[in-house]
Amino acid sequence: MTGKISIHGLVKPVGGVNAKVQAAKKAGATKVLIPKDNWQESFLEIEGIKVIPVSSIKEVIEEAIITEQVFHITVENIEKKLDILSATSLDA
Repeated sequence: MTGKISIHGLVKPVGGVNAKVQAAKKAGATKVLIPKDNWQESFLEIEGIKVIPVSSIKEVIEEAIITEQVFHITVENIEKKLDILSATSLDA
């Protein structure tokens, strides 16, 4: 994510977005959020990274934090993780 956020939760434009998108791609990012006011049609042509224009902090949260993946958490899976992290398992 690149941009400025106003006190009203609006994402404001910033400079150097093209370079930031290219740097994100080079670093292995597959998705980057940019201010809507910085959007350029040329971003659609960049392969390997999805450039998403946002205009509010609500959109940022939806795109950056809320995912479409559903995680299946079971007691059994948690116990496996805890066993690995358990200090008692190191005493054996």
